[in-house]
Amino acid sequence: MVVPMSKIGYKEALAIPISVLTKMGLWPAKKVNLVVISKLFMNIVIAIITETVMVSNIIQAARSVNMKLLNWSICVFFPLTNLHIKALSLWINRSYFLSLLNDLDSTSFNNHPVKLNRHIQTIAKISDVIVKYFALVMVIFLSIFSLLPSFTNLPLMMPPPFDMGKFDVAYRIGHLLATSYLATMSATIDSLYMSLIALSNAQLDILRERLIKVSEDANELCDSMDKMKWDAGVWIILKECVLLHDTITKYISKLSAVLSLPLLFQYASGCFIICNTIIQITILNERDSRTIIGMCGYSGIVFAQMSFYHWLGNEIIFKSDKIIEASYTSNWYELDIRSRKCILLLMERAKRTTAIKLYDLVFVSLESLGVVYYSYFQDGFSSTFHRCFLGGSMGIFSFCLS
Repeated sequence: MVVPMSKIGYKEALAIPISVLTKMGLWPAKKVNLVVISKLFMNIVIAIITETVMVSNIIQAARSVNMKLLNWSICVFFPLTNLHIKALSLWINRSYFLSLLNDLDSTSFNNHPVKLNRHIQTIAKISDVIVKYFALVMVIFLSIFSLLPSFTNLPLMMPPPFDMGKFDVAYRIGHLLATSYLATMSATIDSLYMSLIALSNAQLDILRERLIKVSEDANELCDSMDKMKWDAGVWIILKECVLLHDTITKYISKLSAVLSLPLLFQYASGCFIICNTIIQITILNERDSRTIIGMCGYSGIVFAQMSFYHWLGNEIIFKSDKIIEASYTSNWYELDIRSRKCILLLMERAKRTTAIKLYDLVFVSLESLGVVYYSYFQDGFSSTFHRCFLGGSMGIFSFCLS
C-alpha cells in the first residue's frame, strides 16, 4: 500500500527499527511494564553470558600463550562490547531519546507544506535500504562464523573457553541463536541511529527550501495582492522557519548526547581491529589465513559502519551551511523591515556550525574520518602494532584539538 505523502512521518521512516527493537525489548518505551522489564533483563543476561565467554577466552589464551586465540578473542570482544554499549545507550540516555521522538512528532517538524514531505519520504526509502544492507551483511557474517564452522574447520565467532564434550552440539546451537540475535540487534540499532541522523538532514532540506521560496509560499498562503496581508503571510512563514531551525539545533544536540558514548567506543574498537588486521597482513611471519579473512571481514564491517555515520554527519554540516545561502536568496529585498530583521537574525544564528559532536570534541564528519583512518594506515604499514594503535589514537586527539 502506498502511503500518501502528507502521512509520511518519522514513524514510517523508522518503522522497521521500531518494530524489531520493541520485540527485543530494547526500545525505550514511555511506559515501562513487566513485559518490557523481562525483555530488558533477557538482553542483560545475553550480554553477560557472551561477554563472559569472550573474557574467559582472553584469559585462557593469555595463560596458555595461544596468540591466535588471544588475537581473535580480543577482536571479537571489542565490537561485541560496542554493540552492547549501543543497545544500553538507548536506555542510559532514555530521556534524551524520548525527547528526540517528541521533536520528530512536534509541530515545528511537521508544519511544512505537503509538497516538501518528499524529503521525509526519501529518508524512509534510505532507511529501508540501510536496513536491507546491514541485514545482507549480517546474513553473510552468520554464514561464515556460525553455520560454516559446523561443517568445516573454520573457527566459531565465540569459541567455547573449554572443551564442551558431549555438550558441543548444544553449544553450537546456542552459539547460532545468540549470534543471530546479536546480528539482528546490531543491524537494527545501526539502522535506527543512521535514520535519526538522516531525518535531521531532511529537516534541513525542508528549512532551506522554505527560505528560498518564502515569497511563493506567502502568495499561496494569502492568495491576495494586498501588501499588508502578504507581509503578514511572510512573517508567519519566517517565524515557522526560525522555530524549525531552533528545533533542529536542539534535536542534533540531543542526538549528539545519545551517540557520543557508542561512537567514541566504536572509534576505539575500529582502531584496534583495523590496526590488528594491518599488522597481521604486513608484519607477522606466521599468518593464519582463516584469522586474516575473519579480521578483514570485521574491518570491512567496521569501516562501513563508521563511513555511513560520518557521511550522514557530514551532510548535516554541509546542509546547515547552506541555510545562510538560502536566507540570502529568499528575495529579502521585497520584504518589510520586520521580516528582513528576522532573516538577518536567522543568518547570524546559522553561522554557528550545526553538527553531531562526540562529547563536544570530535565532529562526526568525513574530514574526521579521513584523519583517523590516515593515521591508522600511515603508522600501520610503517611500524608495529603499538605505533599503529597510538597513531590512530593521536589522529583522533589531534583532530579534536584542531
